[in-house]
Amino acid sequence: MGDREPSATPGRQRASARRDGASGIEVDAIADLGVDFAFRLDTGGTVTAVSGDIEWLLGATAEEVIDHKFEQYIAAGSLETAYDALDAVLSGETVRGMALRIAGDERPWIEVNAEPVRNAEGEVVAVRGAAREATERRRAIERHSEAMKGAMDGMALLDDDGCYLFVNDAHADLYGYDREELLGNHWSQLYDPAEQRRLEREALPEMVETGGWRGPAVGRRADGSTFQQELSLSDLEDGFVCVVRDVTERTRREQIIDVLDRVLRHNLRNEMNVVLGEAGDIARNAEGEQAAAAERIRDRARSLLAVSDTARTVREVVSGDHETDHLDLRSAVRQATDQVEAGGHDIATSLPERPLHVASPGCRHAVRELIENAVEHGSTSGPSEAGSDGPDGTAPAVSVDLFSSEDPGGAPVAVLRVADSGPGIPRMERRTLEEGSETPLRHGQGLGLWLVNWVTTEAGGDLSVDESDDGGTVVEMRLPLADSADG
Repeated sequence: MGDREPSATPGRQRASARRDGASGIEVDAIADLGVDFAFRLDTGGTVTAVSGDIEWLLGATAEEVIDHKFEQYIAAGSLETAYDALDAVLSGETVRGMALRIAGDERPWIEVNAEPVRNAEGEVVAVRGAAREATERRRAIERHSEAMKGAMDGMALLDDDGCYLFVNDAHADLYGYDREELLGNHWSQLYDPAEQRRLEREALPEMVETGGWRGPAVGRRADGSTFQQELSLSDLEDGFVCVVRDVTERTRREQIIDVLDRVLRHNLRNEMNVVLGEAGDIARNAEGEQAAAAERIRDRARSLLAVSDTARTVREVVSGDHETDHLDLRSAVRQATDQVEAGGHDIATSLPERPLHVASPGCRHAVRELIENAVEHGSTSGPSEAGSDGPDGTAPAVSVDLFSSEDPGGAPVAVLRVADSGPGIPRMERRTLEEGSETPLRHGQGLGLWLVNWVTTEAGGDLSVDESDDGGTVVEMRLPLADSADG
């Protein structure tokens, strides 16, 4: 093995080797480089010069090392890495951050930088390099790498220069490389030039200043294709951790949602306003069945406009595009019931004496939807009047109760219970809500209860829908109380 000749053809970069433009690793540059020793090898791997404090690392003085093959000082497990690096340097490449284990009882780790020495004709005639002791650093890398190996997300460890020290399988697969192809190479090869500059300008300085950075980025795979990613960087003492998640499909879905939201908010609303106006003109100038038909058209148009408003609210809640302060649920319930009662509906309301705060401002929309839904589906004839759907010929009663309680684990929760005595939620819609999905043959009638479900889930709460004793519906929303709750 000691007589092995380096290959004459350029070798693939292996185990912490990468091409680099640096050209200043001199034998006498130890102080400037901050390393433990510098060296020079001839093309056969024999040490021709060395300087620095090497005895405590190699177990031999400088005089004893010169004219000997470098391999006798390297542990057997690191020899292949060392030979591959020597091949790379003799082929004209520069190696940086190569980890090698020293032979002997202590078996410390060193990190080595090396580059070719050329003659006047440009031929590689020697190798020069520098090394530093890295045992503790290597142990830290091994601890981190063990924790990252089985992670679902792409995870990697990089040194201060931005070269890969460890890459898990998920990270390599995201970019279409083998793990060995990335080790020792610079992170910039995985991004287009414009994205490299943006990350160097925005992400890296913030990571150094605050200890971390997280944001969107566009990665480049080995085949040249790109993908949307969520990138997270965390600063370490001697490098940083990189976590990558492919969000291409999520980004595509968000774009589709944006288009649908624009259609609902703009196109549908504009067209329905035209329909309302035209139907109003017909109703004012017609009589009998024509006037009644025009009113039915107006009712349907108003219903579609309400769907548009609810869809916009759903988007705000799901995307987080709403206020982030805690919500006083008591105030939200009082405001919603006041608005409904202003329209002529009677609601039996029971509220606590003190505010109940929840950490989900989107619950304001859910509260309003629950109460309006109870009134709408509890009565088909609008405000209280004779001839409605109630069992005694009056509008079915709607009750709203808000109180504090505890979840099974003893944590405080706010409970909002909305009940009506109407026909109840249709069985198909209730199954759709409970199962959390729709099919072409089984679907809900609108977005209202979906909104309530999403808001409750987002807040970490629970939602239940049951029949009341008199045949109506009872919807109960249980939400964790915020830390700032007053009671």
